[in-house]
Amino acid sequence: MLDRVSLDVIFEPLQVFKGGPIEIFLRGRKMGGTYLPLLGYSLRQSPTFLESLTNVSAVRTPPSQPAGVKMDFELAGTDNNLLPEFERRLIRNLLMSVEQELDSTDAQIERTRAILGDLIEGRARKAAQIARLRVAVAPQQTLPPELLAKIFIHCMENDDGEEYNENRGPPFLHLRTSAGSLPWTLGHVCSRWRQIVLHEPCLWNRIAILYPIALPMLQEALSRTSEGPISIRFITGPHTTISDNDPLLALILSCTERITELYLSSTSFWIRRFLAQVPGHPLALKSLEFHVESDIFQVLEASPIFKAAPNLCRLSILRGQISVPPPPASFPGNLSIPWSQITHLNLTFTTMSPVSAHEVLRKSANLQECHFWIDDVAHPTIGSSILAVGSIVLPHLHSLQFDAETTLLSSEFIRPLTLPSLKVFEEWNVETDGLPYSQISSLIHRSQCNMIDLAITGYAEEGIQMLLEAIPLVKNFSCNVSLPTAVVEKMANRCLIPHAKMLEFYVNGVNVLETFVNALEDGLFKEPQKYTGLERITLGVTMEDDAYNAFLVQQARCEEMTTAPRGSHLFLDVYRRA
Repeated sequence: MLDRVSLDVIFEPLQVFKGGPIEIFLRGRKMGGTYLPLLGYSLRQSPTFLESLTNVSAVRTPPSQPAGVKMDFELAGTDNNLLPEFERRLIRNLLMSVEQELDSTDAQIERTRAILGDLIEGRARKAAQIARLRVAVAPQQTLPPELLAKIFIHCMENDDGEEYNENRGPPFLHLRTSAGSLPWTLGHVCSRWRQIVLHEPCLWNRIAILYPIALPMLQEALSRTSEGPISIRFITGPHTTISDNDPLLALILSCTERITELYLSSTSFWIRRFLAQVPGHPLALKSLEFHVESDIFQVLEASPIFKAAPNLCRLSILRGQISVPPPPASFPGNLSIPWSQITHLNLTFTTMSPVSAHEVLRKSANLQECHFWIDDVAHPTIGSSILAVGSIVLPHLHSLQFDAETTLLSSEFIRPLTLPSLKVFEEWNVETDGLPYSQISSLIHRSQCNMIDLAITGYAEEGIQMLLEAIPLVKNFSCNVSLPTAVVEKMANRCLIPHAKMLEFYVNGVNVLETFVNALEDGLFKEPQKYTGLERITLGVTMEDDAYNAFLVQQARCEEMTTAPRGSHLFLDVYRRA
């Protein structure tokens, strides 16, 4: 019986045999009518091994073994047949050999794992070293403190997600919740950053006080402002009680001369007490905002703060729940407000008749932005008194927003206005129909303005095309009613408002939607350069239930357009309007 070792012993001397040709005849054991090669060797399947036997002229297998038949032990152990003893011995020898090979493979795997573990640990050490070295040569290490402080300011974000704004500056620092956020966390990075944070007033000078708070927290923030200008946002609950000798209130009042922005959100009673205690003249005050739930005008009439604030230019009086109709005004034009120096005005706390709004506008010659709530509650009779109003020209007004109770009030409000600098026009009407398109077109033509943003309720009349032709430079357009098919198609192929970046409108029926999609798809394919500036389209579709499947087809086409290379820059939101 030959095993693997004895077979090697047989073949080894053949490697060095110098005589004539040698013929080897090997015969294996017979199993199931087939001869098996010795110890699993299949010489017919091992040409490399045979080539090493340079002196062997031929290797023959028994004639009973068919040529080309692969002979192995795969069938062994697959059935319950009892093998002869000699075959069992043969398989035992093979089993020992395979077990040895398995042990060798396992050992090799363990060695490979050990090597791999060493490599992983080495890589981790090198990666950590690279990170340290990069920190050592990082550009911020050489940035001057002034520039690094500016970076901190622009990267700040408060707990409400408020970020840096070019007009307002850094976000407000919420003292009740920000002890574990910026800028405190920046001071724990390294000693250099800590010094910058502690000595940069702009990181601390916009303070939101969510009453009540710990007094030391406010004292620390104020101490970091270096006696420079500060912005204060003071917020209390509707049932909060604050005593006159509250040390927190006294600390805020002591900084009045440094306050440039003052935001008070509380009850009218507390605001009256606060304004009555303001010492001296708030010369630095530029922005004043009230956020109240009840009448504030009686409080403001009795307050001397407006006369003592020569630099005040922003005034906002807002209502806590704007969805609730605001109370009628006691004619805000009678307040001792320095209207001529106001540039930004928001009076949505109260409703004003067109007469009251016109009176305020006449006094506010330098107004740049304004937002009113127009109603006829205070002056229920409109007619000859309104029609008799002369032209009101506001040369600097670039943003006009107003909410109106009726279409008639909207028309009467804008009738006398001439706004040559107007760029943003937003109108919301409680009624289904908004301001007629012809009224807006007339305002644009007489003002000779270049509209950039237009948001309107919309009106069930012809004339929308004429309006859109009058605003070719508009960037953002929003209309709250369904647009006709012809206008929708021209908007899709960029014949109307060709410079628009954002479009939001509605259509009535899937057939109008299909017209829009066809025109948009055709334009993107033929003239993609015309659509490079278009970024977003929001389109609501009114339809019957039986048209929903057709709607899904058009919706899928829109999704396909935005995934194609020519439309990848476009966000297209098409939805069913209730």
